[in-house]
Amino acid sequence: MKKILMEALPLFGTIDTVTAPINNLYNLMLAIVIAVGAIVLLWGIFEIAMAFYNHDSAAKVQAVPKLVAGIIMVLAGTVVTIIKG
Repeated sequence: MKKILMEALPLFGTIDTVTAPINNLYNLMLAIVIAVGAIVLLWGIFEIAMAFYNHDSAAKVQAVPKLVAGIIMVLAGTVVTIIKG
């Protein structure tokens, strides 16, 4: 029967070597969400402007959720920073 020797190996590095790729991925995803949010926000503003121009109340109602979603997505970084503390 073989014996397996277990030795404690010293850890060379810091916790930053582990969390750096995760932080990079987080920053990339946040940038994508903010960019898409800006597009949705502009789309919502355009739709509301067209609804007011055409006096179309149904289009106004449909444009408001796009506008709100765009605002939330653009402010996502600030909201996450506040939640994280």
